[in-house]
Amino acid sequence: MLNDHLGYIKDDGNRTFSFHYEYRQTWDHKFNMQGMRAPGTYVKNFLRIKDEAESDCMLLILKYVLSANIATADQIARYIEFFGFKVEDLDAKLYEMVGGRLLNMFCLASTPLPEVPDDSLKFYCLDFGGKEILNHFGKNDLLDWLSINSIRSTELVNKYLTTNEFQISLLDAYRSAVQYFNSPVDLSIGSRFMRMSGEFRLQEGAVPRDFLLEVVRKDDLPLLFRNKCEKINELFKGKHIERYFSEPPTLIFMAENKEDAQEAAEIFHRMCSYDRFYLTTDAGIVDGMNDESFLRYLPVSQEIISIKVRDVL
Repeated sequence: MLNDHLGYIKDDGNRTFSFHYEYRQTWDHKFNMQGMRAPGTYVKNFLRIKDEAESDCMLLILKYVLSANIATADQIARYIEFFGFKVEDLDAKLYEMVGGRLLNMFCLASTPLPEVPDDSLKFYCLDFGGKEILNHFGKNDLLDWLSINSIRSTELVNKYLTTNEFQISLLDAYRSAVQYFNSPVDLSIGSRFMRMSGEFRLQEGAVPRDFLLEVVRKDDLPLLFRNKCEKINELFKGKHIERYFSEPPTLIFMAENKEDAQEAAEIFHRMCSYDRFYLTTDAGIVDGMNDESFLRYLPVSQEIISIKVRDVL
């Protein structure tokens, strides 16, 4: 994904995300009120759209980008396809929405660039005009939404995008069973908070099953992941976890590859007494959820083995 000459991430169709944590965002435009239209203008213009399918698609894009925090055009396309929208002209539609200040867009580079290159991998997030439309048409109160929600470190960009891949793959395989999918999720541990990449619930029978997802990147190992495991262990002790779940959830760790999954499993097993956890990898999820997607750690032999997807989900 890296253009070695210019030092920015190119769009090569790859659906795995592991960018160097020191990379920085270069934005299409600054998050400020300069160039913004008068209050109410964005809603009025939206109401003027005569094609109902077009306005429904735009609203769905805004809702998805809000929930995902940051998403690629490819992720947006695959998500809206679940709802029957055509995506042939999506790039043009996203370009229009960025120009109209409904969305903003950035690329990642080793140093700030004067502009976003045409062949860079572009990442989309909500802008003030989109916020105004969602405030009018959506169910969520966005009064607390700030542009800082999208000005994130590359570490978080990696994790948001990888979480998106997990969600899309989950919807593709289990859409009728997915009760909800939230990302990220903050859980309190006494006076402290712990952020997990996502939470979701599946229900195919009478009993719902809850899951917590944590995306683990190579740069997290071992130190950052050890810190996360310490918090997870504390969360599951006592009554902290009972504030959120009637039954303790299943943990899923999504690593870059099997080697990193092995290391993550060993760290978690050493530090935590909770054994209802599984692992997966970028390749296992991007290729679709199947019997090669999930892994289980065997403490006695200290190895990870493939496990049937039905035994996890």
